[in-house]
Amino acid sequence: MQIFRGLGRWPLRIGFSPDGSLLGAGDDRAFHMWDVGGSPDPLWTVDNGPLGRTFTFVPDGGAVTAIYYSGLLWFDARTGARTDGPALTASHTHPAPDGWTVVSVARDQATGVQRFRALRPTVSGWTELWHHDRTFNPHLEWHGYRALLFAPDATRLARVRSLDRSVQNVSRTGIEVFDLATGEVLADWVGQLPTYAREGAVSPQGVAVLLRERALFVVDTARPESEPVKRLNSTLKHFTSVAFSRDGAQLATTSNDTAATLWDVTAWEPRRRYEWDIGRLRTVCFAPDGLRCAAGGDTGQIVVWDLDD
Repeated sequence: MQIFRGLGRWPLRIGFSPDGSLLGAGDDRAFHMWDVGGSPDPLWTVDNGPLGRTFTFVPDGGAVTAIYYSGLLWFDARTGARTDGPALTASHTHPAPDGWTVVSVARDQATGVQRFRALRPTVSGWTELWHHDRTFNPHLEWHGYRALLFAPDATRLARVRSLDRSVQNVSRTGIEVFDLATGEVLADWVGQLPTYAREGAVSPQGVAVLLRERALFVVDTARPESEPVKRLNSTLKHFTSVAFSRDGAQLATTSNDTAATLWDVTAWEPRRRYEWDIGRLRTVCFAPDGLRCAAGGDTGQIVVWDLDD
């Protein structure tokens, strides 16, 4: 187990480099990078809120990318040196975990049409991989979707959307799953879910997990007729974060206390609970090899531990 310090605030996003040797974390003001095998203090820090909220590592681990207000930025993973990428104008942009693919969403509130585009940066601008135009009801969702979730291996994209007005905070919900490389629609599950279940994760197999207060909802989108599986946190605290391992074989959650939980992804029951003295935990992620986890607390510290500890 290792404790990394120097964050200052609780992290909104944390992630390992592809080889697991570096750990990045960011809040809404700054980004920090640590050498996992080195000092508990950061290798480098940059005051850049967009980097802290949107960073992903490129496949070789040599750089991190970020969605800036006007486009894409690269930062050298070891030094923090910045390179500006191509400009991008869209209502919202979301970086995929592969460090290269960006999903942009442009919406027209008057016509109720939104365009989802998967893009890759090039020397001269952007290459479109695919796009989908979708109708939406701006009275149900301002953005036209409740959440966009990427599988940790960057093979799947899930769009969660409201289909009806909520009744007692529950509404008819759709979860549309795309192949991120081709845009092929692989599943489109429809069922009843809490309207305010917005934080979540999706596995490479298309299993979506959404959080609402102290409840966790599991949806197997590959089975359109399936009902959500609901599980409550073992404490009275609300969930704060959820993450799948890269292969989808493990699920971890944090809640508004000092513990992280590893879940059985067959029965969807808690398998092991880890308790750390770094304040209330806010976010969690797996290392690419699935053998370690990292969690960040509201004291500005991050713990990395082996899952067989």
